[in-house]
Amino acid sequence: MLLKVSHESAKNGVVTNTADDHLGAMFYRHPHSAELMVLDWRMTQDPSIVSVLLKEISSSNFGLLIAFVLPGFTALWGASYLSPVLRSWLTTADPAGPTVGGFLYVTLASVACGLTVSTVRWATIDWIHHYTGLPRPRWDFSRLQEHFAAYKILNEIHYKFYLFNSNTLISVVFVFIARRIHLGFWTAPFGWGDAGLLLLSCILYIGSRDTLRNFYDRVSDLLATKRPEMIDCEQTVEAVGETG
Repeated sequence: MLLKVSHESAKNGVVTNTADDHLGAMFYRHPHSAELMVLDWRMTQDPSIVSVLLKEISSSNFGLLIAFVLPGFTALWGASYLSPVLRSWLTTADPAGPTVGGFLYVTLASVACGLTVSTVRWATIDWIHHYTGLPRPRWDFSRLQEHFAAYKILNEIHYKFYLFNSNTLISVVFVFIARRIHLGFWTAPFGWGDAGLLLLSCILYIGSRDTLRNFYDRVSDLLATKRPEMIDCEQTVEAVGETG
């Protein structure tokens, strides 16, 4: 089904047909879904036309957004202090506003930065937590199938937020260093912006530790913790006697 969407109808959550081709963009609505898929864009100078329709954020992609994209964008912001090219991506002088190409570049760069930040987090923050009172449990994954739904929920409500806190911590530290280098690491005065970044880093570290502890505790209740198999002394003695 082809529909024309205007700014007012999209804002009000109502999709209406319009007679003029230049008044809207063409979308396809699946007969069994409420989502709209973009088929074609009609170039127009009318600012009331919806230029981009973003897919609604759902529980299936919200975790990925906060775990990788947002920390990646934060790291990209930090890198913009050191690269004029990246700075031009984040700040546009075009009076017409951001372009689709610029949005795509920033999104892909944020994902790439987010994955890189996550690798740094694995090599640093995870190691610090594991050796300062939060060791990694040895779960019995043979019980995962019967508790998979609960494990998935715990992963979304605890571990994804741990990834957000810890990955963003790495990104904020990088922003602090890049900003100080840009302003003059030793010559620039220490201002409120620097203090705010350091305070935010402390908050994120505390949050990462709490969310990781909650995740470990909740999943341990589901999958238990593997323990070394106990040796039956009587059976061992009998077996030795029979072989002797």
